[in-house]
Amino acid sequence: MGRTHSYGAISNDTGQQGITRQLLGGVGVCYWKQLVSGMHLDDHLHCVEYVVVPAGSSIGTHRHERTEEVYYILHGSATMNLNGKARQVSAGDLILTPLGASHGIANFSRQDMAFFVVEVFPGRAEPGMPQEPVCIPLRSQMKPTSWPGANATPRSASVDLVRYFSGNRAQITLFQLPAAEELAFAEGEGRDEVFFVVEGQAKITFGEDCVCGGAGLCLALPATMSRRVANVSLDSPLEVIRVEVYQPEH
Repeated sequence: MGRTHSYGAISNDTGQQGITRQLLGGVGVCYWKQLVSGMHLDDHLHCVEYVVVPAGSSIGTHRHERTEEVYYILHGSATMNLNGKARQVSAGDLILTPLGASHGIANFSRQDMAFFVVEVFPGRAEPGMPQEPVCIPLRSQMKPTSWPGANATPRSASVDLVRYFSGNRAQITLFQLPAAEELAFAEGEGRDEVFFVVEGQAKITFGEDCVCGGAGLCLALPATMSRRVANVSLDSPLEVIRVEVYQPEH
């Protein structure tokens, strides 16, 4: 069965967030913005979001029955409830919540914390599949990585999400590009991608178009588009999250 529909590139940023109160049974207010809606995507991605949890606020503990979720902590720190167990998380941590697992997050610190969210629809959960959330210190795992066509050596760390989720083949990569460098990515059959700028200044070219911006810039691209990510700064690195989600086989 092929794709249900097609879409072009979708760009957004983290400005002008909405205010949510007692989010999923939590306390206080959180600031939230949906960066990419599932209605514009094909069958595998549900949504891409940005969330700020101010000091003293929380998101209530809830079980994931419909989607599987990726959190990447952008800045700040918090306490997560992962299947009933408390876990301290901070900037650079990747938290993966598979189907059937539960999580919540509370900010007991004195500073706001923020995280990037990707939700994907699950596949068919098999009996005995792990339902435990995991926390991976992704930023601390970055190391120099050879990249075809790159003049300098970027630093990166990747996690294959198929090890933790029930359905779609997906991968998340955090990469850091030196000043004035760029990386090229070829289009891939059945593979959609989301780029999110963590810090620095980027120019992302797709087809004959491009978008430019700093931290909070988000771009979703269909599989049929080639793309290049350039660091437009002459003296500072660029840090970007890249999420690849492959169309499930039917």
